[in-house]
Amino acid sequence: MIEMESVEKSKSISPVYTLAVLAIGVFMAQLDVTIFVPALNSVVSEYKTTFEWVIWTVTIYMLAFTVTMPLAGKISDLYGRKRLYIFGVGLFSIGSLACGLAWDINSLLFFRIIQAIGGGMIFPSALAEIGSSISKEKRGMALGIMMAVNAVAAIIGPNLGGFLVENLGWRYVFYINPPIGILAILLALKFPETYGTEKHKIDIVGAILLAGGLLSFMLGIVRIEKLPLSDVTVYPFFIAAAALAILLVMYEKRTVEPILNIPLLSRGDLLAVNLAALTFGFCFFSVVLYIPSFAQLILGLGIQDSGTILTPLTLSVLVMAVLGGKLMDMYGIKPIILLGAAIMCISLFGLVYFSTSSLILATILLVMGIGVGFCMGSFQNLMMSLVPDSYKGSASGIVNVFMNIGGIIGPTIGSYYLSRGSKKIEELKASMMPGTGGDTPMTMPPSGTGMDQMMLNLVKDCMGEAFSDIFMLTAAVSVLTIILLAYLVIRGRRAVSGDTAGELMEN
Repeated sequence: MIEMESVEKSKSISPVYTLAVLAIGVFMAQLDVTIFVPALNSVVSEYKTTFEWVIWTVTIYMLAFTVTMPLAGKISDLYGRKRLYIFGVGLFSIGSLACGLAWDINSLLFFRIIQAIGGGMIFPSALAEIGSSISKEKRGMALGIMMAVNAVAAIIGPNLGGFLVENLGWRYVFYINPPIGILAILLALKFPETYGTEKHKIDIVGAILLAGGLLSFMLGIVRIEKLPLSDVTVYPFFIAAAALAILLVMYEKRTVEPILNIPLLSRGDLLAVNLAALTFGFCFFSVVLYIPSFAQLILGLGIQDSGTILTPLTLSVLVMAVLGGKLMDMYGIKPIILLGAAIMCISLFGLVYFSTSSLILATILLVMGIGVGFCMGSFQNLMMSLVPDSYKGSASGIVNVFMNIGGIIGPTIGSYYLSRGSKKIEELKASMMPGTGGDTPMTMPPSGTGMDQMMLNLVKDCMGEAFSDIFMLTAAVSVLTIILLAYLVIRGRRAVSGDTAGELMEN
């Protein structure tokens, strides 16, 4: 465990000031994960591209964010927490400005990567700054406030995004970040610089292998969207993804400070927790990403209302996360997290069969939030309860990585179904109006009479089927989450002892 620098240097700075400045950066980075969701269809229309490519603006952000975060904590120890926080906020702000100025989908994807790398630096450096600048007596409360800031940003994101897109345009989703970033940097200049007392090795090779494997998988899905499974050119990307995954495991077993601590996957219960976190991330991020577009295309909601539709989910998550913590203290982690997964699963099947109006959809999302609230953050607690104290930090980190990997895989696979729906629209349109086929973007045509109304119904039917397939797949994956968590409950809690630590070390 890293020993923090003395708090003496920071006594002249109020803990409230420190928290407020760090919260600005954390809020900004977290806000950008959800604020962009209501803008997806607007980007499709402006760039004359397909929804499957625009989905990459979210998944590629999560990929770069996921790979950067584990490295950023160690980098902040080596080069300074204040320095990395300021650099991360600056890079994020520059990336945001560039995203707003992007001229096509390719430039937007590239700038989203830049933005994500900066965002991935902010949260770890902020937590490290809290650890080194705020006394132990106040540190727990400070960390709790940071988690609350994350939750509030997630709630505000879709609503603010919908408002900005509908009233100012989708580019303002990014333009709001640079002024906030400049303010955070100016305020952070007052911080004293702090460093960790131990030297770390940065696992660059592991990060490259992890990113390469996930990117290869994502590119493989893109090939499937465009070519039949019988085409041999579909498979090289999946073969590359599997090969890189094997190389990653082999390399991480040998390296001193790995990005993925392989011993934490060596026991059945530990592997089950991480796989459950992966499947949970698959389900949760798929819902958050696709529901606003479903509300726009199928239910006919406006851009702002499609962002607001997620509010019942996020508010329910906030309330139930607090209640879930109290219930876990009373009944243990495993039964409550299993109950949460079951509620989420039932809600996902509800999306498949009953989401026929905005009121019903909002009700389903409200119930889903109960399950998600019981699960959110509980995977980290469950993982840490199964390992010795010396592994608790790594245990929490690896669960976050697996959950984010699920959040990358889920929406990526979902884009396959949307691509299939888009192709079906083009085929039917070509048969009705010869000479009009082609790569038309997936957007809702204006309602009207005659041919316009026919096209409106065509889009609703084809894309409704695609969304139904996405929700059904997500519901099926949530069943796997239940099975994995049920295995942990049946297996019973394994006592943590010195022998357990020895077993992990041997592996």
